[in-house]
Amino acid sequence: MADRFLGGAGGVFGQSIMGAFFIYLFIKFFIIIYPFHRKDIPNETESSDSSSKPNCVGSWSATAWDNCVGTFVWENGDKYVGYWLEGKQDGQGTLTAGNGDNYVGDWQDGKQHGQGTYTYSNGNKYVGEIKNGKKHGQGTFIFASGAKYVGEFQDNKIHGQGTMTWTDGNKYVGEYQNDKKHGQGIYTWTDGNKYVGESKDDKIHGQGTYTFADGSKDVGTFENDNLNGYAITYYANGNIKQEGIFKDHEFLYELKKQ
Repeated sequence: MADRFLGGAGGVFGQSIMGAFFIYLFIKFFIIIYPFHRKDIPNETESSDSSSKPNCVGSWSATAWDNCVGTFVWENGDKYVGYWLEGKQDGQGTLTAGNGDNYVGDWQDGKQHGQGTYTYSNGNKYVGEIKNGKKHGQGTFIFASGAKYVGEFQDNKIHGQGTMTWTDGNKYVGEYQNDKKHGQGIYTWTDGNKYVGESKDDKIHGQGTYTFADGSKDVGTFENDNLNGYAITYYANGNIKQEGIFKDHEFLYELKKQ
């Protein structure tokens, strides 16, 4: 009885081992082997990563340098390293100019186009949108001095809405035209003074309000950074100091408007 009991136990135990082994093989099949036969799971070797593009072969030509990665050096010392399509820079690439300027970013049809970073030999730097080889769209320009502009660009110039912050903390937020403050904007100075109004060609020009740190203010027409025309000046307590016509910030005569 004892031998039969031991033999029966051994048989059951052996059957359990065999069953567990087949379950193990079944699970391993689905985890390791089966996925490679599924058509909806791509193989690693079938990656569409653009970094898998081949190197360009031979001397440059529009037909030979197509959908490849290559390096081209011009006689003036400019050097391009990146993607080529039908003989033109297209995709990611780096241009190092002979004068030390550098561009890293997108290219299209032989021109800088898309997102990119310009680093200039004079210390200036631009990060943002590029269109047909020019700064165009949203971007950030950091001057070598430390001043910083964040906003819109058009045809390589600061143009549109933006914010300029100088190293001393002074700031302008508003409209620009052809690299100059032009239109509605707000100047804020670290000494507490503030101007809200129109500007033209980088100067306070048009209708606006200039508020001094002590609370007094000038309200009216400005021209070339000074009161010119009709304006009202106020004391810090809000009482009118002068109302009338000004010339280059000097009060000429009294004129009250209803």
